[in-house]
Amino acid sequence: MFVQSVPRIAIPLATSRASMRRPGRGLPEPVANTLVLLMAATLPYDRISTDRGDGMRDEPTRRRIVEAVLRLVTSRGPDSTTVRNVATEADVSVGAVQHHFHTKEDLLLGAMDAVVERFRTRVESLADGSGDARDLVAAFLTAIACADPDNETDDVENAIVWTVFAARACVDDRIRAAHTASWLEAERILLELLRHAYGPEVGPDDAAGLLALTDGIAVARVAEGDSRMPRERAVRLIDAALGRLDAAARDRRRG
Repeated sequence: MFVQSVPRIAIPLATSRASMRRPGRGLPEPVANTLVLLMAATLPYDRISTDRGDGMRDEPTRRRIVEAVLRLVTSRGPDSTTVRNVATEADVSVGAVQHHFHTKEDLLLGAMDAVVERFRTRVESLADGSGDARDLVAAFLTAIACADPDNETDDVENAIVWTVFAARACVDDRIRAAHTASWLEAERILLELLRHAYGPEVGPDDAAGLLALTDGIAVARVAEGDSRMPRERAVRLIDAALGRLDAAARDRRRG
């Protein structure tokens, strides 16, 4: 669930210095800062930042509109995100919605940008945690898979929005390009995390396989609920996949 296109000003992760004071714990500063650079990325800036001169004065209104779009997408689907429906849901005028977002596509892109910001915050907290490198990989994958019990409500909403985004990528070349670039970047970041945890022998296919697994789990979780993919099963699948990497790392150490 990442978007990589025109970068916004990246905010360095100052707290990553704490990880540097714990050799073998947490993320090394370059990796942590790279994660924040990724999550500070956004969709094409001219398609989301459509304010017409009022700037930050209208930020609370814009936030209300985006939250309304998220609620509509997750409860009624993307077809419900008409300007009028969004205005009603946000309790603002139609003109206020059009002031911030020119088109329905802009509304959806704004919602996806909000999801990126949520996940960016999660990444910051993971990078500043006290777990070891493997724990960080597991937490990262669990978040993508919509299987974190402490953030399940947000994760479900995020996964629904990104599933909608993926569906639109099938028929929209611009969204497809952003979607492809985002997952290529996610794969690169995950590969860095895996190599920090398991060593340089871990390859791109390992990262791609884990992303495919967790992305599929997320879709199953939001599309089917707990009927086939309850959280406990999702966690077991992630643990099993990482267990195979654990076993391979042990074999390498034994020579």
